[in-house]
Parts: sequence; C-alpha cells; structure tokens
Amino acid sequence: MSWSPSQYGLRPVIRWAGVVCISILIVLSIVGAFLGPERARSLFNSVPVIGYWSITGLVLVVGCVHRCLHKDWPGFVAHLGGLMVLGGGMWGSVLGHRIRGLIVQGPSTVQRGSSI
Repeated sequence: MSWSPSQYGLRPVIRWAGVVCISILIVLSIVGAFLGPERARSLFNSVPVIGYWSITGLVLVVGCVHRCLHKDWPGFVAHLGGLMVLGGGMWGSVLGHRIRGLIVQGPSTVQRGSSI
C-alpha cells in the first residue's frame, strides 16, 4: 500500500517540510559561521539560497494558516514569529533596501554597521 497525501492529510507533509527546512538552516548556519562575513553574505544572498528562503517562507505561511484554522494559537504565534524574522532578514538585504527606497520616500537607511 503506497502513501498518498489525501490518505493522511497535509499534516505530515507540512511537518516534514518544516523539518527539512530547519535542517538545511542548521547546515547553512554552521557553514556560514566558518566562512567569514563577506563570503557568508554572498552565500546567504546566492540564488539557490534565495530559493531556499522562499520555500521556507512558504512553509511558514502554510504552517501559520494551518495552525490558525485549527485554533492552535501558540503554534500560530511561533510560525508568525519565524515569518517576521525571515521578513526582517529580507528587508535588511541589499535588494530589500532598494525595494524600500521605491516604496518609502524619506531618509536612506544604513546597510552596514557594527556595534561597539
């Protein structure tokens, strides 16, 4: 007997997609930690990893909707928090600054900096 999504619902598919996305994020974080800031920035802004960020965002949106429909509010808030972190990272990227400049008229923002 073969497995089909309609047989068990979407819950296992969503769960495994989340596990895969988190596992890839762990590997990327470990690799990025050893590359240095400039090479890590180019790694995390490369086209394949941008595809990964998009898929991760989609999985988080599906998880948010799923949790909201089942009235699992702590799970909904956790997924929403992940979406906010992902959105903040995208908003802080170079492309995000360009898009922000087109949307919001006003003083430019600092793209790089360091804290003391």
